[in-house]
Amino acid sequence: MKQKLLYGVIAVLLIGYGTYIVTRVSENRAFVSNTETHLESEGYDLENDIIEMYRVNIGEDSPQNAMVVRFVDEPRINHFYTYKPDSEELFLLDTRFHHGE
Repeated sequence: MKQKLLYGVIAVLLIGYGTYIVTRVSENRAFVSNTETHLESEGYDLENDIIEMYRVNIGEDSPQNAMVVRFVDEPRINHFYTYKPDSEELFLLDTRFHHGE
């Protein structure tokens, strides 16, 4: 009986963790896609105007995605895009962090 209970608890934990991972991966993919769509709507060519683009967590107490984008015409500046609070609208954070300095 105890063994079945243990297996049940382990199964619930694994299902919960798996659901969490799938949800996070889905959110991350959506964030990347939304950022790419936003940049294209601003007139950027993803293939020719961007040197690199990667996701980071900028949240202190809870996860908050930001996309770091470096453009060909400003290769030393990291631009941070994130969602406005309680919104799905992306905006550019004014950070002016220079890459390589």
